[in-house]
Amino acid sequence: MLEYIAAHKLEIGKDAIDLGCGIGRNSLYLAERGYSVVAVDFAESALDKFCQILNNNPQSSRITIRQLDLTKELPFADNSFDLATDIVTTMTLTPDELPGFEYELRRVVRPNGLFLTYVLSCDDGFLEAMAPGGTTTTVEKSGITDNYLSEDQLRNLYKEWEVLKIDKIEKIDHFYGKNYARRIWWMLLKNNKQNTAQAQ
Repeated sequence: MLEYIAAHKLEIGKDAIDLGCGIGRNSLYLAERGYSVVAVDFAESALDKFCQILNNNPQSSRITIRQLDLTKELPFADNSFDLATDIVTTMTLTPDELPGFEYELRRVVRPNGLFLTYVLSCDDGFLEAMAPGGTTTTVEKSGITDNYLSEDQLRNLYKEWEVLKIDKIEKIDHFYGKNYARRIWWMLLKNNKQNTAQAQ
């Protein structure tokens, strides 16, 4: 994503939100490159670990940690962020919850701001093995249900955004003693909403 920004000479600010930050790998990556990051997750245990990692970390002043539920309204003002990242987080939202999330995301991301989303495809090998013909699997350890999406579903969900790039990544992952071909959508979007402040 950052390579794309540099290669296309995009003028993107440095306020970022990491949706589903977990223990902070991507938040730290952004902070190390000069971004101010709001790192959010619903899992208290993951955030506790992230807080421990941030202790005495030189990037701690650039990162704010918040516990949030992405099915609710986001507690941020309009146009708060230049950049948003979602690495296999929104796929835990149901099809009924995704439109509300997209609306809130579009509200808090600034005009021409970017959103990177990384979600499992509906032709994923693990899904085909575990639930042939289905669209969901449930992680045994956590009980979290993952929803798998097609390209058409993604494009329809983010129809108000400009698709800058979309790729399907294929890799082999090991789960429950077996290897599966994972198929994952990598999608970079630009917020096309009008800047109302400039319009006035």
